[in-house]
Amino acid sequence: MRAYLLVLILTVIATIFFWEEWQSAATQAPEKKQQGIQPDYQAENLDIKYFNQQGQLSAQMQAKNLAHFESQAATEFERVDYQYFGQDNHWQVTAQHSQLKQNRYLQLHDTIVLQALSNAQPIYQINTQAIDIDLINQEIHNDTQVKLASSQLQLAGKTLYGNLRSKQFEIQHDIKATYSPSH
Repeated sequence: MRAYLLVLILTVIATIFFWEEWQSAATQAPEKKQQGIQPDYQAENLDIKYFNQQGQLSAQMQAKNLAHFESQAATEFERVDYQYFGQDNHWQVTAQHSQLKQNRYLQLHDTIVLQALSNAQPIYQINTQAIDIDLINQEIHNDTQVKLASSQLQLAGKTLYGNLRSKQFEIQHDIKATYSPSH
């Protein structure tokens, strides 16, 4: 009986010790990830839909993870898929990492693809590693390598400016183009 009681007491002490160790490790992990700043709230597997005043779908966003920082007016996303549905232009943007600042400026990083969802777009795909998007004015900008594709033209270069609304894009440096006329 004494041996049984001794084993039970040692098990309880070990459980308490390891429980405290596990709890302190769990609370320290997010701090290292956010460099000492704790998010005000977090979410996983997001699926958000935005509707206009007429009740039509105007935008949709899906993300694997979200962390919002109120003091910085910033929200960070992992594996984001954002779709915009305008009157005559529909775009999809995917990226591994992104940050939304002031509910207006979207900074995307790592494996970014902007793709036209409607056939009427002169450019149907943009690929790059970093891009900034002004969601209100629908302007895009980047300072890294970028590739643009249309039905007959492939462009590559550095430093992109563009407007999704007016469908005008400009690559400013190291431009390479391939034109393939349709027969």
